[in-house]
Formats: sequence, structure tokens, C-alpha cells
Amino acid sequence: MADSKISALPPLGPAALLTGDKVPVARADGSNGAFDISMLAGKALAIPKVADFTRIDAQAAYTLSNALAGLKISANAATQADRPMLIAKALPTPGGAFTAEVKYKAVMFNRSFNGIGLAIRDSATGRVHYLGLNNNGTNVGPLIQTWTTIATWAANGTSLAGLFCIDAEWMRLRSDGTTLFLELSADGEDWVAVTSVGYKSFCANPDQVGFVVHQQSAGQASVLLQHWALS
Repeated sequence: MADSKISALPPLGPAALLTGDKVPVARADGSNGAFDISMLAGKALAIPKVADFTRIDAQAAYTLSNALAGLKISANAATQADRPMLIAKALPTPGGAFTAEVKYKAVMFNRSFNGIGLAIRDSATGRVHYLGLNNNGTNVGPLIQTWTTIATWAANGTSLAGLFCIDAEWMRLRSDGTTLFLELSADGEDWVAVTSVGYKSFCANPDQVGFVVHQQSAGQASVLLQHWALS
């Protein structure tokens, strides 16, 4: 707080919170002061839009739409085969190091084995390496999978389904050029390392990274992407 003698704070609109500026206030002694509202805004969000991504495996069961607070992904998988949907962007350097970061809210109403996460893809071969959170019917925990195409599952990697992670709202996928690292956060500032995997033997030259919704069993899903950053 810029001034400890503040007695009144004027109403703040969304625009003021996004700018992180100081706003005028009246001190208790009648003089003018200022309040630094950057502490109220939290981490700045880069709100994604549908047009920012390439949609891979466009099934009718998935719908994408723009909302004021982010990109909405909805799925009704009552008649859908076991198949994920990926929205992807080009990597800055194919096969190189990167960091992809998202803030999300998700409701996965299902029988079991549905999930969300981040993945790399080689557009030349169609191969996908996925790290995310999976609902095993009891709790939510990290899961690594590989798919020879977005429509064809290849294998499960490390599963930590006993680790309850449902409270996390931030997810980050990092690559050092040979290994993928999945990290979770409650605020986008302090990150917890969850799992990692080498990917070169399966997906040697990925050129895309993106967000996955995986409706494996019959049910519904509603996901709101509130932030997307790639570096």
C-alpha cells in the first residue's frame, strides 16, 4: 500500500484493476493520497481467443467459443468415441526449448478417465505427447500419454492418479529440448514440479504445443481458458 493513512477508496472498475495504476484517495487528515492497486490485480492475464489456435481433430462433440473471461471449450460426449481434442499453436523453435502456460477452470462431469492438459505435436507425423490431469473415477492426478495421432492412443506413461490436484488453476509445460516438465500452481507465481518425461524417442521434432480436453468416457465437460502464454 502506497499510503498507510488512507481512509476511503473509490469504486474500482475492471479496467483499473487491469492497468495496475494508482488511484486517488482521501487521507484521514483531509489531504490527498494514492493507493497502488497492483496488489489487487494478481498476475496479468493474456486472454486467449479461438482464432489464436489451430483446432486438431474437430469433432462435433466439442464446441469452442469466445467469452469475456476467456476461451470456452465444451463437450458432450454421450455419443463420442474415446478421442481427445487439441487446440495448438506453432512453437517458436521446432524441437527446441519452450514454456507454455495456462490458467483454467474446468468441470469434468463424467463416468471416469477424462482429463485436461498440455501437449506437444509433430504436425509432419501427427504424433502427440500429452501431460495433464486425469480423473480416474476416484480423484484427479497427473497422467502422461502418447498418441500416434490425436485419434489413436499409443501408450500410457507415468500415472500419479493418487495425487489429488483438483485445486490447481494454473498449469505449465516446459521443455529443455529433450524433456517435458509438467508444473502446477495455485496463483501462477509459485510452481510445483509434478512430473517429467523425455520425448525425443517418440516425438522427435515437435512444432506445435497446445491445450487438450479428453472426454474419454461418456459425460460432459466445461473448460474456460483464462490465460495462455508461450515463450
